[in-house]
Amino acid sequence: MSYKQFCKLIYFLVTLFLFGNINSFASDEGDVLSFALANPCYQIAKDTKNLKSDLKYTSTIMVYEGSGCKSLMDFMPIISGWELGSREGGFRPLESTEFYMGVNENGEIDWKNVSFAGAKTFGGNKTTYTTVGRSKVRCEVKSQIKKCVQIIRNNKIINEEVATLIKQKKIKAKQIEIEKAEEKRIAEESRILEEKRKAEEKRIAEESRILEEKRKAEEKRIAEEKRIVEKKLKLIKPEKISIRIKSLINDISSFVKDNPTEYDILEVSEIIIKTQDKINGNSKLTDNEYNQLYQELYDFASKSSKFESFFKINKEKQKEKNLNMIDELYVALDSTEVSLKDYLKNNLGENLSIDEKVVATLKTIDNEKNNPSTISQINKIINNSGILFNEINEFKTHYPLAKKNIDELKYILSNNLTSDTAPLIIEKIKLYEKIINDSETQSLKKINQEFTNFVNENNFKTRDLIKKEKEDKLASENFLAEEKKKEENKKKTEEEKIAEEKVEESDFEEWNRKRLERGDKLKKAIEEADAARDLLAKNAETQRKKRLSNLWYSAFTCRTFKNDYGQDNFVNQLEPAAEIIKGQFAELIKNPDQYSEAQYLSSIQAVNRNSWIECSNDFEIIVGASNKEKENLINYYAESKWGSSYKIGNSRIQFWKRRGTGIGGSVIIVSAELQVN
Repeated sequence: MSYKQFCKLIYFLVTLFLFGNINSFASDEGDVLSFALANPCYQIAKDTKNLKSDLKYTSTIMVYEGSGCKSLMDFMPIISGWELGSREGGFRPLESTEFYMGVNENGEIDWKNVSFAGAKTFGGNKTTYTTVGRSKVRCEVKSQIKKCVQIIRNNKIINEEVATLIKQKKIKAKQIEIEKAEEKRIAEESRILEEKRKAEEKRIAEESRILEEKRKAEEKRIAEEKRIVEKKLKLIKPEKISIRIKSLINDISSFVKDNPTEYDILEVSEIIIKTQDKINGNSKLTDNEYNQLYQELYDFASKSSKFESFFKINKEKQKEKNLNMIDELYVALDSTEVSLKDYLKNNLGENLSIDEKVVATLKTIDNEKNNPSTISQINKIINNSGILFNEINEFKTHYPLAKKNIDELKYILSNNLTSDTAPLIIEKIKLYEKIINDSETQSLKKINQEFTNFVNENNFKTRDLIKKEKEDKLASENFLAEEKKKEENKKKTEEEKIAEEKVEESDFEEWNRKRLERGDKLKKAIEEADAARDLLAKNAETQRKKRLSNLWYSAFTCRTFKNDYGQDNFVNQLEPAAEIIKGQFAELIKNPDQYSEAQYLSSIQAVNRNSWIECSNDFEIIVGASNKEKENLINYYAESKWGSSYKIGNSRIQFWKRRGTGIGGSVIIVSAELQVN
């Protein structure tokens, strides 16, 4: 058997005996596996135990034969392994296969008395074992009526009855498969519905449980609040009946003010007066008499439903007020408890006396919280705790100070070992150490005061004093160094200022030299102008107009001097000076015949109006100057910082001013361009 045949046989057996699903594993109605699964013997062999098999193989003719369902099903795996064209044991290729089964009188396969035979034929000589149809003879021997029909030829189903059986089996199997699928679907839907039902029941149960827990928790909370309120209200002592009567009278009076028509005013007044007379009288009333008075008064007042509502509201307000007051007391009590526990946590063992008081107070607080007594008792605990906190604070102040003072005494002793005061210092140290071990607050306070007196009386120097002296010395040295530095800086500044003034004076001298040169040029220009005027006397008017048609420049320099007014005022005073110059030009332009150039030049001196401004005339009259000369003149007096111009007739006057030229000086440049017809 080849490997391929072996695998095919294993597949056939597994399919046949484990799965048995004809629709899943049979490819068509004509294969051996479909026949094996569809024939009635399959189910019989599967369901019946201890069936016997008489399957026999005759090697001389190469025929398998047998009877009964067990034999037939045992033969099925064998015939399934027959593969056309394969070679076995050196034989020629397998040419054909055949399989016959016995029939009954109706010519149908006899499934009650199963008989069969099958053979395979190889190519070669026509010997007995190679004759096609030889298995039919052996089948007829086994058959009840000695008749057989061929079922399989060359591994294919050729019998119509078997083919129909396979088809019916497949249809039935398909129906079963559909029914099972439907059953499975219905079962799955039922399972899902059941799961949903259970989930819904679980959800409802869980919601019910939660609601029940909330209800119980709410009942517990309300009960706890009620218990706490009742517990708090126990702190309030019941009012005396006489006080309750007075309170009721006050309520009635307040109510009547807001509701004057609710009672007969005479009736309510009489009963209130009558009640007040009895409780304020000299005769002593019994508790029963007080209760009777209260009840009579209340019964009268409660005839009004409005009053009854008013009375209940007031009562609730008073109750709420009392509860708020108690809450505030308990908050203070809790805060006190926390503070005392914090003290023990951080300071236990430092002062035995305070520790005992703190523990006793905590026990009292705990007992009061678990078993409330009275409001006055809580106030007493809080007040006593306040006194205890004062003692704690005093201890926290004086205990570390005492330890520091002992350390200072040891430091003082180290600096005075050979002095006469050494035994006294040692005695003080021992005494202070004994007192600090006892940790009694008043004793600590006392030794701290004694320490200060002891140090002062003996002129001892403590660490702090020595440190302060060093710091003072260092501060003094730093101050002196800073003052010296300031003085040096001041001296340096003055030297720099003197040097700058020398430089400025030198610059001024150079500038003044150039100014004088310009003055000489000016004089020469005036002389030339006078000569020109004399030469042109015959035609003075014409020449004058021609000359005035050119550009006139007038420049003068003003310098300020320091005085009480300050140098900055120079800017403000320079403006009027410029206005004067404008006026002089205007006169010259308007009245060229009456106002000569010489008069104009001399009138410029009028700008010297204030003792702290000095202006010197420094004129240049350039007759027939070119535009380049004008530009050079303006540049000579440096960049312009201010300028203004105005027109008189067809003429224009332009002013420039620059600050800071020379020593505290400024330059004004005035130009006039005259248009003469």
